[in-house]
Amino acid sequence: MNSETPFFDTRERKPLFVFDLNMLLRVYAMRFKRLLIITVVAMAIVALWALFRVGPIWKASCYIIRAPKNMTTPVDMPYLYQSYDINTVLETVRTRDVLSDVIERLQLKLTPEDLYKRVTVQRGNRSNILRFSVSWGDAQTAAIIANTTAESFIFNNTKLQNSAALKIYNYYLEQQKSRLALINDLGLQFEAHRAKYGIISIPHETQTKFDQLKELEIKMIENSLKVREMDSKIAEMEEKIAKLPDEVVMSWTYTDTDERRILALEKELEALSSRYTSDNPKVRKVLTEISELRAQMKKKTRDLPETIIWGPSGLSDAYNIDKARYQAEREGALEKNKEFRMEVNGIKAGLENLTALQKEFFEIERQLELNKDILRIVEGRIAESKMAMQSNVSDFEILEAAQAPEIPEGGKRKLMVLLSGIVVFTLGSLYILGKELLHNKIRSENDFDCGIRIPMIACLPDENYVDKHVFYRNFQVMINDVYRKIADDSPPMLAFGSDVPEAGKSFIIKELSQMITQKQRNILYIDTIRESSPAIQDYIINDYLYEISDSFAIDNGNQAISYAYFLADETIFTSTVEIARVKDFLSLLKRYDLVIWELFDFPFNIQLFSNIAAASSMLLMVARFDVSNRNRVCRLVQFLKERNFHEIYGVLNYVHKDYFHDKY
Repeated sequence: MNSETPFFDTRERKPLFVFDLNMLLRVYAMRFKRLLIITVVAMAIVALWALFRVGPIWKASCYIIRAPKNMTTPVDMPYLYQSYDINTVLETVRTRDVLSDVIERLQLKLTPEDLYKRVTVQRGNRSNILRFSVSWGDAQTAAIIANTTAESFIFNNTKLQNSAALKIYNYYLEQQKSRLALINDLGLQFEAHRAKYGIISIPHETQTKFDQLKELEIKMIENSLKVREMDSKIAEMEEKIAKLPDEVVMSWTYTDTDERRILALEKELEALSSRYTSDNPKVRKVLTEISELRAQMKKKTRDLPETIIWGPSGLSDAYNIDKARYQAEREGALEKNKEFRMEVNGIKAGLENLTALQKEFFEIERQLELNKDILRIVEGRIAESKMAMQSNVSDFEILEAAQAPEIPEGGKRKLMVLLSGIVVFTLGSLYILGKELLHNKIRSENDFDCGIRIPMIACLPDENYVDKHVFYRNFQVMINDVYRKIADDSPPMLAFGSDVPEAGKSFIIKELSQMITQKQRNILYIDTIRESSPAIQDYIINDYLYEISDSFAIDNGNQAISYAYFLADETIFTSTVEIARVKDFLSLLKRYDLVIWELFDFPFNIQLFSNIAAASSMLLMVARFDVSNRNRVCRLVQFLKERNFHEIYGVLNYVHKDYFHDKY
């Protein structure tokens, strides 16, 4: 394990965002006027909308009075009437039931929540008078809704006061439904039992089953006799089959006779006689065979067949067929006996279950009668509770119905306009502040110090929008600070870099060169180009830096400033420039008081950029105001610091006049 490698990563991390209070306030102040204009425009739009869409509000009121209620409860109607105090009543005025009833009666296109906002209820000073007020865009509608709300409240309040009797009534209604359902279910069970078992009369069913049992037992005896008969026939067939021979002659074949053989020998003798004499052995042999065959024919009466075919007897097949038929009939009779036995067992089981079934039928009938008696009691209680509810009336009455108001109340137009302005202004402010906090472009010294973490050596305003004295005063301060930092190097080399094009490097180098040449100093300006031309071909230093050549040429045509060029084309990606080689190159330039190298934008090739910059006395990172990316420059700085180069300074160029802060 390498002991020089730290356990923790010590590289600097760029912050998520850089907070600059001064810049934040300045940005907000600059955009405040625009935000204020947008807010005023929004308020004007809302005001116009409210003028044409939000009409005047009319308020109508209905008064109701609560009278004390004294009532007695009869002994035969023991259902209590519930009475609530006035405070409880106030809480029940605007319930969903009341408001939904009003919406349904008047066919309003509102939700209960919307109507709730338009209805108010107030109680008179220590009195039993309630005032229902409704705010609406139409005077007549406001009065109608106020009266309907009062009527709906009285109706629902009566229901609430009679809630105990209503609960009892509902309870008995549920009991009535459940009992009716149970009676219906028991009736269905009774019919289902009768349909399932097919029972009309249990004694009749018992006698029927005994008759079926007797008939089945007789059939079983007859079937058993048939089995024995088939056993006898099968034994007889087996005895006959055993006495038959195994095989009999089926057919025989004659392929050759003695007459045919004699004719064949005579033809052969005729053929031999035409070729040989009678003394030839072949002729003699044929003659001998003919004579022997004729002598043999005289001795036997019939030729023997040459082929005999044997096979099974047909009578055996007939016996086997009869035996198989008898066996099949026997198996069928045995299977039928099994079926008879199962039917007998089923009938016996049915006889055993008849008593239990009789108990079930009696129990169902008993439950039916019991529930019918309970149903008669429940229906009587329903009638009693219904009578009790109808006898209880409300203790609220309308004292004065609402009338259409003659004068409208003030609307909410001003409040809507004010709220719209507050919302737009707040959202706009949050948008400006949030966007600024997440802004990652370079705008101030704080971006260099806290974000990129390099010192800013100069802040240069846009010369086209500020006084030239201000610009050059700050420019001279930059030159002085740069010279103090590179005074000990020989020769001192300033490297200028940026992250975006048009950052102003060339302009700064031009102004810097003009000021220095006035002091009779020799300056070498190395310009980085993308394309070569015949006029500058001899002064390109690439061959020396890439160690292709040991010499290079410098354009000394201008007495004040000498020029050299570095070609940054596609070939720089196929080879590398070593830092040591760049330092060797600079060591050969001691005759110059200052070497200025304008580098390319570092995202093009960060490795080559860092090797050249690391050999310089100072790298000036020129950042264009509100264009250069803080995070991108931070990555370059971290890349250089990891290679032990720390002489990096920032220059903020083209600062807008509204953001420029002159320190001097």
